[in-house]
Amino acid sequence: MAALFNRSFVSVIIVQIASLFGDAVLRFALPLYVLNVTGSAALMGAVSAAAWLPYLLLTPIGGVAADRVNKRRIMASLDVLLALTCAAFLALDGTIDLVGMSICALIILYAVQSVYQPTVQAAVPFMVPRESVVRATAIVSQISALSGLVGPVIGGLVFGLFGIEPVVMVAGAAFALSAVLIVAFVRIPFQRVEREQGIVRTVLGDLAESLAFLRHERPVILKTIFLVAGINVTVSAFIIIGTPVTVTQILGLPNQFMGFAEG
Repeated sequence: MAALFNRSFVSVIIVQIASLFGDAVLRFALPLYVLNVTGSAALMGAVSAAAWLPYLLLTPIGGVAADRVNKRRIMASLDVLLALTCAAFLALDGTIDLVGMSICALIILYAVQSVYQPTVQAAVPFMVPRESVVRATAIVSQISALSGLVGPVIGGLVFGLFGIEPVVMVAGAAFALSAVLIVAFVRIPFQRVEREQGIVRTVLGDLAESLAFLRHERPVILKTIFLVAGINVTVSAFIIIGTPVTVTQILGLPNQFMGFAEG
């Protein structure tokens, strides 16, 4: 157990908590902000859909990057980008189109997380003994799930009481704190993987190799991926849009209740 909770792994856990908390708060608050201001569920759905597109496209590439690029540098750079995005949102709030600004912020947020989480997961085997990799990976996954539970509750309370600006400020502070902690404390061993071909061919080759592995060696995992994707595209999509409309518009309840419903 002591070997599992070494300094490197604990530092990554703390960093992940800060970054994922900011991510969960913003992913909850920004679409709800659009719904509150415009009153349009269709517009809220369009904003959420636009934000998901880069996540779907970049997640496989993020996994490749996590295997081949300095993981510590990736994490620090992405947290800095998110902190700057929050600062830009606060600076431009009220001066440009609300929907466009929210779409841009969410696109950056989802795009960053498509790379950030695979990077954290790929870093686990380099920080703990081989026999502890499964437990360490489970801890990283549970932190991600916990942030999805606690983040919306806190985001709903802050958003309902004080508005969107304090939510963005809190999230931005969490990203900035995460970046500082990464630079100061996180140490992830890195071995450069030499490329024998261009970046595009390397990415496509890695993806093709991964798909072939899933098809021939782990078909159960591939079927599970398609099953979960189908649920997310259908049932989850209705819940994500239908719940805030039901809570805030049909029932007329404040945003704090939506935070608890999301959690």
